Amino acid sequence: MAAGGSFDASRTRCKDVVIRTGDGSVYTRTRGLLARNTTCRTARRVARTFLHESEGAGRVEPLGYRCARDAKGVACRNGRKRVSWHW
Repeated sequence: MAAGGSFDASRTRCKDVVIRTGDGSVYTRTRGLLARNTTCRTARRVARTFLHESEGAGRVEPLGYRCARDAKGVACRNGRKRVSWHW
């Protein structure tokens, strides 16, 4: 096992990220968070950072990942590493 955790070259389904408001209701969340050539821990950090920083921002590059969003979801990549999720 590597220092940052093990990972497989295939897509790995990760636990979704949920961001809540002060009263505990769900503000936003990922659905179907996938990691490829990276760990779920990193994928969750990329998603969380993107969701927090993308409010009103133009271009966001969490942890060096370049992200593109469309009506269906978000896809982020950093070289061969990929993180994606749906709305």
